[in-house]
Amino acid sequence: MAIANRHSAIWTILLAAAATLLGMQALRVFATNLVWYLGETSDRVVMAVVAFVAFGTVGLAWPLLRLAGPRRAALVGAAGLVLVRVVDQASPAAVLDLALGFLGTMFFGWLVVARIGRGGRAAGIGLAAALGLDIAIRSAFDTVDVAFADSVAATLIVVALGAFTLAALWKSGRPAAGRVGSAAAWQLPGIPAALLLFMLVTGNFGQVAVRGELGWGETVIWLSAGAAAGLIRALLPRDGDRSRRLAHTLISAAALAGGLLAYWGGSGGIWVAVAALGLAHLLCLLPADPSGDARDGGGPLTLFVTLGFIFFVALLFIFYSFYGPFWVVIALIALVVLGGFGAVLRTAADHQPALGASGRWLVIGLVLLSLAPGLVKALTHHTPTVGDIPSGVPIRMLSYNIRQGFGLEDRFGLEPVAAEIERHNPDVVALQEVARGWVISGMVDQLQWLANRLDMRLYFEPNLADTWGNAFLVRLPVLAQEHLRFEDLGRVPRGVQGITVATANGPLRVLVTHLDSEAAGDQVRADQAGEVLGFWGGGGATLLVGDMNFTPGSEGYALVISSGLRDLLRETGNDGPTYPADEPFERIDFAFGTADLAVSIAESPVATASDHRPVLVDIEVR
Repeated sequence: MAIANRHSAIWTILLAAAATLLGMQALRVFATNLVWYLGETSDRVVMAVVAFVAFGTVGLAWPLLRLAGPRRAALVGAAGLVLVRVVDQASPAAVLDLALGFLGTMFFGWLVVARIGRGGRAAGIGLAAALGLDIAIRSAFDTVDVAFADSVAATLIVVALGAFTLAALWKSGRPAAGRVGSAAAWQLPGIPAALLLFMLVTGNFGQVAVRGELGWGETVIWLSAGAAAGLIRALLPRDGDRSRRLAHTLISAAALAGGLLAYWGGSGGIWVAVAALGLAHLLCLLPADPSGDARDGGGPLTLFVTLGFIFFVALLFIFYSFYGPFWVVIALIALVVLGGFGAVLRTAADHQPALGASGRWLVIGLVLLSLAPGLVKALTHHTPTVGDIPSGVPIRMLSYNIRQGFGLEDRFGLEPVAAEIERHNPDVVALQEVARGWVISGMVDQLQWLANRLDMRLYFEPNLADTWGNAFLVRLPVLAQEHLRFEDLGRVPRGVQGITVATANGPLRVLVTHLDSEAAGDQVRADQAGEVLGFWGGGGATLLVGDMNFTPGSEGYALVISSGLRDLLRETGNDGPTYPADEPFERIDFAFGTADLAVSIAESPVATASDHRPVLVDIEVR
């Protein structure tokens, strides 16, 4: 019997790990397309209704459990999740992605209710393993989730995860017989909370890189190490009296909360790893262990899992709607920690069977698998070299609003953006609308991906929370960098970022900004233009570029021209419309320069990788 239980535990670990990976992919697909497809055609009320309906459908697991029982309900959830994820990899349209993301979210919730949420320690270890494996997969794809990767390798990973999910469900046997009552189920909202905390912080490449001021190699190492350490922590024995187990839980809670607080205070990447360790261990405690002999009707378990997913969507959209308030992170920590302590308090002793040697070797293998891609990336990554200063030829600068990688069809894809930049071979790229790890934008560190792809050095200063704003990709030596956030209450936070690069004829200062986009924002844009001009200060050898969102007849434009800056596109007769990219009818993307800049090229090339056309300028300091 003990051998059979250990065999079941191994397959439960694999089931929870594979299914959770697919589930997180479905959650990202749904949240992303909710914003980028539905959000482009409706208001926030419609988005909120669709979001809460999707996450509320997790509650339909209760009648499914009543009608079919836990095993068949788990099979429905697993098969549905696998099917929609495989189909979504081949999806040709954003509207289909949205629908499949909706269904994938629902099926994943059903599987949590019917199997993972009642899987006890083994399921918890599988959940913790999924965090490390998710980091490993996104490391291999330079932070892109396979759900947004258009490659054979990404499809093969999804198919393999689907096969593992179905095989593990079949091999893991029936769930333990018994009722999961309120006393054993109330900690389950901690599972979705832990997944969201992972997505927002401890598994978020861009967030960790920006807040910790880390390079690509350091970021990968700390994220991978933290998740792997948490999984190793799960191997430690859980026996002993309640006070001892409470002490272990307290240590993990302190690691999670203290690590994130220290990290948020700017203390470095090691604290993210400490927090990730605590999160992974607490996650191992959260799945319920059924007790008793009655048939499980699933009511309390369904209720608490559904509440957990409702908290997930509510806190996710609060986090982005109110520009990253830290209290959301605190709330998520509280849900996870309360769940962990509840799991320890509800039982007098850990009655689950030990994993055995084969189970321990499985976990060690998962740890190594979690670490390998990140270590390879960190060891093989090289910092882009500083290019030679061109002599006798102009400096080429490209300004581009990349719309966070979502093209005209509202589907994510950074490769077209990279190809458009690459074909112009610029020395400096000034980017607008860059997100570094937004869950509602696929959780991709877009700037790091582009820097890796184009072999350029990145310079970033956030305007909205830590992970959205303007950025530079540069080949030339950078002598200085600067940044100013605008003082606009009630608007999307914006600002102006600058770098000074070395050229053969002396330093060149390049400023990039992205002004207010509201339809009735003419006065706001004019005020922001005034802040930009104040930031400039009237010095020479300066280029100001970006998506200004004003037109040549506006107050903001007149203010810039009156300052003495030249409209370089107009000077060269290339002042045609720049937006929208496919059929442009207005010019809102500009390049302004001081009188001491010699301009040989200033144009807006035809390009459809974003909804804006780029602005290309070749200049020399006179």
